[in-house]
Amino acid sequence: MDQSRGGGRSGRWQAWATDHHGEPGKLSKTQAAQVAKAFADKYFRDSVTGSDQVTRPIGGDADAAYLVTFRRYRQGVLMPMRLDFTVTRAGRIIGFTSKTVKDPALPQAAVPRRAALEQAARTAGGKATNAPLMAKQVGGQWRPLWLVGANNTDVWLDAVTGA
Repeated sequence: MDQSRGGGRSGRWQAWATDHHGEPGKLSKTQAAQVAKAFADKYFRDSVTGSDQVTRPIGGDADAAYLVTFRRYRQGVLMPMRLDFTVTRAGRIIGFTSKTVKDPALPQAAVPRRAALEQAARTAGGKATNAPLMAKQVGGQWRPLWLVGANNTDVWLDAVTGA
């Protein structure tokens, strides 16, 4: 596998097989999830603990594979850790990316989703369509922010102050 590790305070890891194409096989979505979970439990236990796992198919028939993601939420806020695996239908992990970040302490969000959608729509001059609540560093401090898609752009809105 080709591998690299990014710098910074949080651990960022990624690796891809030199032959990183999907391959024929009979692995089901559930089995692909189990392959990724076993690897993650062994090498990324801190990221897996308390996270939600989602598996979805990717690619076409000949090179089909599964993308298995792990994400963690605290009080409805998506935490900054990321863990993703690409698993072929033959059961081979052909790549992964990881961002290991401890869950930050966040102030309580006060701006409801509906208000965030309305404010972002006014700011962007169009209809707001999506609004996940995410932990993001702003000026060196972790904050809960709404990431609102509006009028083909993204609007970040502080979920504590509304700014």
